[in-house]
Amino acid sequence: MTVRRFHVEGIVQGVGFRPFVYRTASALGLDGWVANVNGHVEGETARHQETAAGRPA
Repeated sequence: MTVRRFHVEGIVQGVGFRPFVYRTASALGLDGWVANVNGHVEGETARHQETAAGRPA
């Protein structure tokens, strides 16, 4: 499994940033979370490695 954390600074509140992240991650087959935290956005994504047959390893 590959896991990545991210931290976004700047004006992201009220512009639909979290729904955008959710839609993009879903389209890429990623699991994870995203949240507003103390004036910035933090999140984590995870993807299960796949075998040649396309199933999780």
